[in-house]
This record gives sequence, C-alpha cells and structure tokens, in this order.
Amino acid sequence: MTSSVGKRIEEARKGRKLTQKELANMVGMSQQAFAALEKRDTAPKKLYEISEALGVSAEYLRTGKESNASHIAVARPAENSFTCEEVEEIIPIALERTVVALTKQLAQNGERLDLYKHQNLISEFLSASVAVELSGDYELITRAFERLKATK
Repeated sequence: MTSSVGKRIEEARKGRKLTQKELANMVGMSQQAFAALEKRDTAPKKLYEISEALGVSAEYLRTGKESNASHIAVARPAENSFTCEEVEEIIPIALERTVVALTKQLAQNGERLDLYKHQNLISEFLSASVAVELSGDYELITRAFERLKATK
C-alpha cells in the first residue's frame, strides 16, 4: 500500500495515464497546485472531485483501503462481457458520481439538479460512468465533462 494521500493520488493518476495538468484541469486546479498536492500527506479539499476524475473511491485515496469496488481500473478482455453481478455492483457507484458531478457543475451556473429537466444530462453521465467503471476508459467521462462545460 502506498504511504500517503498524495502518493495514492499520483499512483491512480499515472494508472489512468493522465498528466498532472490534465487532472488538474479536470478538477479546477492549476498544475502547480496539483503537483504540490501530490507531495502532501493530508487529504486535499478537492479529494472527492479528484476521486471522481480518477474513478477511485475517496476512501481509498484518504486511507489506502479499498472499498468493495477496485481502486484501479483494469481494461477488460476484448469480449467485453460482464456478469450481472459486476454491473449491479457498479451502478450505485456510477449513479452517485453522476449526481454529485452534475449537482456541482450545475451549481456553478446557479442551477439545481432537476431529474425531469436534466434527464438527458443524467442519462449521458450515468452511461459514461457505467462504461468507465466497466471498461476503464476514462476518456468517456472526460468527453462528457467537456460537453457539459460547453453547454454553459
């Protein structure tokens, strides 16, 4: 187990093949601030946003202990088949990430998440979140965030 919060963040970021600058941009930080964060042993204020962007639990980043979902995404074999149990396990994780991400993003525009009004956004983000959890392809969620920011 990696010893510090910063090291776990760095390990997860490198596992996703993201640069500090790319991840910093995803969570609204400068690259310099993010570099300093990876050297610290205390949980950053944006821990949840970082965990979302990396597809790991905030608990794992904070403590190094894995939750019931693996903290490292592993690409599936080419057959892309998943058991019902695998899908059922990630749905609550993906739904929570979707609701939190959209709530925060909409709040920046002075809006509140409305299940009816934002059903297309919810559907898009939930689909991307599920796909990310199953495939490990974090570009899907990055593109979904970029589309959301473009709709401001």
